[in-house]
Amino acid sequence: MLGSCGQFPLGLGVVYLITVRSTMLQREVAPGLLGRVGAVIRLVEWGPGPFGGLAGGLVGLPSGSGQPCSYSESAACPPSPGSLSPPPAGT
Repeated sequence: MLGSCGQFPLGLGVVYLITVRSTMLQREVAPGLLGRVGAVIRLVEWGPGPFGGLAGGLVGLPSGSGQPCSYSESAACPPSPGSLSPPPAGT
């Protein structure tokens, strides 16, 4: 609960910055170039993401777990399906 209370102002800050940036771009960039400038900004902001995901996967590869884990899990990754014991007989 406490973590989500901190996320709310952070989200408001992000929305504010996006709004201010969009307004500034519309005021300062020529209308004919607005689409190109926006595309370059989007490329710089979102372009490196897949490389970060690949690097994170390569860093985690030696752990050998082979199971995806979410950041919000407090415990270790769940065991792989092959390591689970079968259900007791007669259930």
